Amino acid sequence: MIAANTIPALEVSIRRIPAPRRVRSSPADYVASLKAELGITEHQLRAWGEFAAALSANSRRMQGTDDEDQPFGLIERRLAALDSMRRAARELFTVLRAGQQCKAFQLLPLCCLPQST
Repeated sequence: MIAANTIPALEVSIRRIPAPRRVRSSPADYVASLKAELGITEHQLRAWGEFAAALSANSRRMQGTDDEDQPFGLIERRLAALDSMRRAARELFTVLRAGQQCKAFQLLPLCCLPQST
């Protein structure tokens, strides 16, 4: 049994937990922050542009969905978007240096990461 005097202390400790920071204010900000954190070079811009376009298109697709039964859109469109992001990520990983690849594994959405064989 919990003593009555321990409950207020629990409430105080819960209130001290900081609220999560909102890191991204928009999909464009998210893409820009990824580019900066990965340190994309001029040589990598073409592959980065294709990857960023795939991420942005997927974000627009998800925001434009009003179907309550399928909140992220029709499965066919979701799979097509996934395929597009994976292809673009595969191309991006071919031009990233080793250090950038390690950072990309930490930052990119899991669905975009190359499959291990």
